[in-house]
Amino acid sequence: MTSHYQPLYSESCSRYPYVGRVSVGEEGNVDFIYQFAKKRFVSKNHQNISIFHTAPDIIGPPKFQNYGELFHLPFLYENMLRYYSRIDISISPWQNKDICDGAESIWQWNQTEENNYMYIEFHEAVYPIRVCIYEIHHPGNVIQISAQDSNNHWIQLWDESSQIVPPKSRLFSPPLSHQCNFKTKMLRLTFKNSSRFFYTKLDAVMLIGTSELILSRNPNESLTNLLKRINRMYSPYQHDDAHNLTADLKSAHLDIVHLQQNFPEYCIIYKRGCWSDGRTFSMSIMSTFLILIHFLYLSFTILHDFFQAQNFFPGFQSQFQSDIRRISYKNNLKQKISQEVIPCYEQPLGWRYSRRILLKSPSNYAKRMKLSSDESKDLSRCNLLALPNEILLKILNYLDLTTLCCMSYVDERFNKLIRDPLLYVRLNIRCVKFHTYMRDIFCYFTSRCEYLRQLDLTESNFDVNDFVNFLDNCGRNLTHLRLYACKSVNSHALLKTSEICKKLKELDLSYCELIDDEGFSYLEKLESLERLYLCGTRIKAQQLCKILQKNQRMRELGSGMVINEEAVVLELGNSCRGLEVIHLLHPRYLTPHGISALANCKNLRKVHLVFAEYVYRFDYSDSLFKLLSSYQNLQEIYILFAALTDHQLELLAQCKNLKKLFFHLVKFHTPNKYSVIFEQCPKLQEFCFIHCDISDQLVNQWKQRYPHVSVYTYDG
Repeated sequence: MTSHYQPLYSESCSRYPYVGRVSVGEEGNVDFIYQFAKKRFVSKNHQNISIFHTAPDIIGPPKFQNYGELFHLPFLYENMLRYYSRIDISISPWQNKDICDGAESIWQWNQTEENNYMYIEFHEAVYPIRVCIYEIHHPGNVIQISAQDSNNHWIQLWDESSQIVPPKSRLFSPPLSHQCNFKTKMLRLTFKNSSRFFYTKLDAVMLIGTSELILSRNPNESLTNLLKRINRMYSPYQHDDAHNLTADLKSAHLDIVHLQQNFPEYCIIYKRGCWSDGRTFSMSIMSTFLILIHFLYLSFTILHDFFQAQNFFPGFQSQFQSDIRRISYKNNLKQKISQEVIPCYEQPLGWRYSRRILLKSPSNYAKRMKLSSDESKDLSRCNLLALPNEILLKILNYLDLTTLCCMSYVDERFNKLIRDPLLYVRLNIRCVKFHTYMRDIFCYFTSRCEYLRQLDLTESNFDVNDFVNFLDNCGRNLTHLRLYACKSVNSHALLKTSEICKKLKELDLSYCELIDDEGFSYLEKLESLERLYLCGTRIKAQQLCKILQKNQRMRELGSGMVINEEAVVLELGNSCRGLEVIHLLHPRYLTPHGISALANCKNLRKVHLVFAEYVYRFDYSDSLFKLLSSYQNLQEIYILFAALTDHQLELLAQCKNLKKLFFHLVKFHTPNKYSVIFEQCPKLQEFCFIHCDISDQLVNQWKQRYPHVSVYTYDG
């Protein structure tokens, strides 16, 4: 039995899928196929921040160059990221908060397993032998990998949720615990629940598989254990990280290459119809027909992808044509694998968004697809640089900030383009703790943010004068400003904000503890506010009422512990009748007169009620619950620290449009009465119990009886 290793590959790993073919005498051939993600699918309702940051960039080869190091933006210091890993600087879309206080914890409890999935499709179905995940930011949040079989069932390949991973970027290839006996081109990655600061960002996913099912010659050794054994030959310290087969980047995938080069020594090709001694059945006519159909399908897929690339990526044509000519003129190229390129793939600029497919018989395809000289001249003019600036700006608008900054090194034209103010309509600078760093960041963006609309400085520390100077240069068009937990924000900052940012519609001053009565009085100069968050501040009811009088288009109010005075509720009912969301309302301070005034806000769709702190009484008035049942648009109710009677539950059940109901530290007179909510709220989608002492048996009964409702419990 002979083996001849034929990697159908020229010069470098610059095209994927890359195919390395092994010929094993009478057994036939087996292709080792290396391919990156072709498509990805994400639930529209997902709330996992890891998926949010990963999904846009996971298609194709990796873009990050320095695996093994911290991932950081070009203008930040490495030490800052090392000690303040929560830093997030981006130009990503503005994310509205669900709840002013405690949103992070409830948001995390609200995540379902379904919403933590990302589905990835590859070019060609293979028998998986390795899945490589390129993690560049906070690695370790991928906890499960599954593959889809021909019956659309998901088979788990790997599951591990107890890793302790350093914060550096890495190439992660877990040992697959289950070997697939079926071909697949669909993988499912499961992520841990992530917060808005501690999330994982993936750069790419590579699937390495074979065209035929291969097995270890040792029947007592799995393919994974075989690769581990070979891996130790190239990486003696591999045993230090049992969870990752590519912890040593220098030797990444050399175990698979060694297996290819010495295939007969280690493996056999398994085919259906084989006897244990290697004799095979003759192939039936039907099998031949199916193989022919499969070949035609693959050919059609390759041609379809090629012409699709011609239509949408003009620069791809001239590059592809050049490669075809090179292959045609050189029939006997030396075949060599460049293993160091695969883990930290370095991609030519013009090909960032193209899907590159290595044809299995390049010389044959070259003859069929030879282009005329006239076509060549036309195609040479169709490339990325030939596009007008307006189109390039639309393309650049989809890039993350890190990639955008790197584009400045391409040439003078791109250096100018990435400074265009239209790219910096949104700016998020979160958790930067040093004033000096913030000064540098403000200076960096000042010349770029002429049209800035949304600015998020959550938990950042800065000199007020630097902030005011930035607003003076870039804040005239601001509509959204988030200063959540910015400890340096004081009355002077609010004075300048009210004078400069006349177009503000959303303002978050939560936990800005230095603002006094004089500072809050400056907010009366703003007359376009629609969302105002004041949780954890010292604003007084009288001052808040004056702000509400000036901003009668208020749609959302999160004012912390101050909505415990009836004056505020009366003002809402009189001045802000279009109110849609109200956070942290304390019902125990409401009189019938206040409840009557609140009835004027007929558009309420979300209410967050805090009854009392760790005081459980069943003597709350039913009038508030009657009011809730009268709202036609009410969809979400959050109740904290309450004890509810059976009658109050029945009143809640009259909220016919209710979709989400959250109970946090809520006691019930009769727990079995919960069923009335399920039965009488036909639109209910989510029912969450947090520290409510609900039995698992009762929850299981609800899940079986009301499968259309997602029931969550948390008692940790």
